[in-house]
Amino acid sequence: MAPMRVWIALLFAGLLVLTAQSAVADDMEEGWRAYLGGDYAKAIEIFAPMAEQGSPRAMTILANMYRYGDGVELDPERSARLYRQASLLGHVAAQYDLAQLYLIGFGVEQSVAHTLMWLTIALDLIGFEEFVADSGASKRQPITEFRQNVVSQANFLELARALDMAANCRNSKFTACD
Repeated sequence: MAPMRVWIALLFAGLLVLTAQSAVADDMEEGWRAYLGGDYAKAIEIFAPMAEQGSPRAMTILANMYRYGDGVELDPERSARLYRQASLLGHVAAQYDLAQLYLIGFGVEQSVAHTLMWLTIALDLIGFEEFVADSGASKRQPITEFRQNVVSQANFLELARALDMAANCRNSKFTACD
């Protein structure tokens, strides 16, 4: 009798997880539609709690809003913090965007080494995603081109530092990324 209750409890727990994931996906879609439609107040209302709960995608969208002043006051430092939080959770788009901020010194101290570090990590993660999901090169190409452009302008010490920082970041599982 007890094993049957365990199976029922596991089945119920699985259904709850699937329902919660579906609700999060629905909220994400609703927030994205609001953002694209220019309803920034609604987008913030949806994405802010999701970001606080640890959603790297929501963090990245909020970072974009603070980066461009979409419905909020332009705040480069807050944008950089949100991109960094999402980057530390392995979000490739946030890593790409954070690299852009480091290149120009927007909300962070300008650093070619940090630019290259985040681009290197993003390319490594995309490589893994492509291996697992066979997602193709569409996500990889802009990051590769951006990295090649920065590499062509960097000096040897910046390149060496960036590779060392990327290795430390990856090896620490994103706990030592500076």
